[in-house]
Amino acid sequence: MKHRAMCELFIAMVCVFLVQECCYAQAKPRSATAAKTPSSGMPVESSITGTYASSGNIIRVQKLTPAKVKVSMSLYWAKGQPNEHLGTFLETLPLLKNNRAVYVCPDDDDSKSKFQITMMFSKNQVIVTQEGTDLDCVSINFGANVNATGTYKKTSSKIPVFPKDEE
Repeated sequence: MKHRAMCELFIAMVCVFLVQECCYAQAKPRSATAAKTPSSGMPVESSITGTYASSGNIIRVQKLTPAKVKVSMSLYWAKGQPNEHLGTFLETLPLLKNNRAVYVCPDDDDSKSKFQITMMFSKNQVIVTQEGTDLDCVSINFGANVNATGTYKKTSSKIPVFPKDEE
């Protein structure tokens, strides 16, 4: 019975994930050529803005200012039922030199962080490296074995719709 309940819960989670993806795909498109900063209203170069994908995993990015980027990740890990897990991530991060953004677990002392996600953006892809696991950071919303590491190809340059944008 416990196995059946876990399978039903997982199926429900996958359904919610798929409905979210469909809603994002049908959302009203917005131009990605000139994002506006919230404070000044001035256009910001947004070449890294867009949606990136790899093996069913999706990363949404919007360059907010020359020094700030909003990132959402919808990640999935599966080795057959009942070994399937989801991971989500939504953060505004500083954009560093060479179009690099780094998330450091807020639970850690920055000088000794066990969990970190580094994103290196180029014109048509983002290379993501994750150090540590969800067990190293209670603030991260990753299921067991979910890992962001990989090369994600750009599938759209439009400003993406983020989960909290729909509320």
